[in-house]
Amino acid sequence: MADKNFTATIEVYKSPQSVFKSITNDVAKWWGGKDLEGESINLNDEFIINHPGAHYSKQKLVEVVPGKKIVWLVTDSTLYWLKKDQHEWANTKIVFEITTQGDKTILHFTHEGLVPVKECFTMCEQGWNMVIKDWLFNFINAGIDHFQEAKMKQQSYTATFEIILSPKDVFSRINDVSKWWSKAAMEATSGQKTEFEGQSSKLNDEFIIRSGDRHYSKQKLIEVIPGKKVVWLVTESKLNWLEKNTEE
Repeated sequence: MADKNFTATIEVYKSPQSVFKSITNDVAKWWGGKDLEGESINLNDEFIINHPGAHYSKQKLVEVVPGKKIVWLVTDSTLYWLKKDQHEWANTKIVFEITTQGDKTILHFTHEGLVPVKECFTMCEQGWNMVIKDWLFNFINAGIDHFQEAKMKQQSYTATFEIILSPKDVFSRINDVSKWWSKAAMEATSGQKTEFEGQSSKLNDEFIIRSGDRHYSKQKLIEVIPGKKVVWLVTESKLNWLEKNTEE
């Protein structure tokens, strides 16, 4: 156990080439954000992640096998929150291995050298699980830029209310979109018939809402946790009553 490297695995219904491209071309969208500097696509490329006062690391691409494998060598690092050796990441390797199983692509992630005996292991284990299993998974699967999403959430509209129904019943009724969105909200405000098209109950389902010439939007279910949570990604929209950007 003391020398067991940290690993994480995710499965997606995307091609190996698509997974490979998401990892190499768009690191800033799932790990570094605005704190990334450099290139991360080709062999010998180097990039830096610098979260001031918390994390600094410099990576070099030492192995690149298109559609199959990427290896980053951490050539320099400082984890400012460590009390002993703040350079524990230096000379470790971050490995992405891509395989297929049926119609699924499997991404196996290993941080070679990140082992339980290191002071940083517990915090880094939590961090990598979030980055790989949440941020990278959602970026590969649905194109969600974690850092843009976090920025939007700071200013997002929210509403909360309480009802006397079980979580299971609430979940079921939310997913029955055609009975509550397409018949009420739009007709009340625009006087135009609202139409529903598609499916809205399972992961990756897509549906369209049309309200005359005023509103068009296409939604995709990108997260579905029965009885707990539903997330729609609005993949297309047109609000013709807006004066400026009708695709807001």
